Amino acid sequence: MTVALSDMVVRRKEVLVASLSDGQVLLDPESQNYVGLDQVGSAIWKRIDARTSVTLLCEELTQMFEGDPRTIEADTLRFLNRLIELNLAQKL
Repeated sequence: MTVALSDMVVRRKEVLVASLSDGQVLLDPESQNYVGLDQVGSAIWKRIDARTSVTLLCEELTQMFEGDPRTIEADTLRFLNRLIELNLAQKL
């Protein structure tokens, strides 16, 4: 189930989150899958608290961070797919 720009995503509410000085750590208590997030990953995680358009998410990230919009889109899609693979988020 690959995420595309036209999709909607949301983080799973069951995921446990610990804040660190430079990011966050996410843990799925059911599978014990976890991932560490940097500043960009944390920004994405914050924005997918509710049902979110991937296109809108990429536009917001492009405004927040310097970089080529296409690179930001590709990196965001890769990151969202990894969150879904680890059962930390879901595609709607």
